[in-house]
Amino acid sequence: MERRNFIKTTGLIGSAYALSGPSALASSSAHTLAPTETYWLDGPMRWAQLAFVERDPGHYDPDFWLNYFRRIHADGALLSAGGIVAFYPTKIPLHHRSDFMGNSDTLGYLVEGCKKQGMKIMLRTDPMPPGRMSTTRTLIGLP
Repeated sequence: MERRNFIKTTGLIGSAYALSGPSALASSSAHTLAPTETYWLDGPMRWAQLAFVERDPGHYDPDFWLNYFRRIHADGALLSAGGIVAFYPTKIPLHHRSDFMGNSDTLGYLVEGCKKQGMKIMLRTDPMPPGRMSTTRTLIGLP
């Protein structure tokens, strides 16, 4: 099929669909059911992302970020949960907890603050395995 014919054909099909609605192309035996509840991710339209590096938990004000989320009317937050370094009290063997956290639970505090604001929360992790970090540092010339 040549390009002009393709464009003409798809234009005609699209026009017919627009004028007749989706039911014209659906089989009469097909029944579509309306969802009984919405998917949790369908609600938030304004997401905020807060990514941490290892030293962040002891060196920033989490209330500043919670207030910022409120000021920008964010209804969803993507927060760093960890990966190589945990930003929460972990009991997983050999999972290094950020040395800068002290006795605090930075991630837990932010999650609770976001919940109080009615925000949806998604946590991200860094999938790089711990042994790979030293290899990466060596390759890019870091000690």
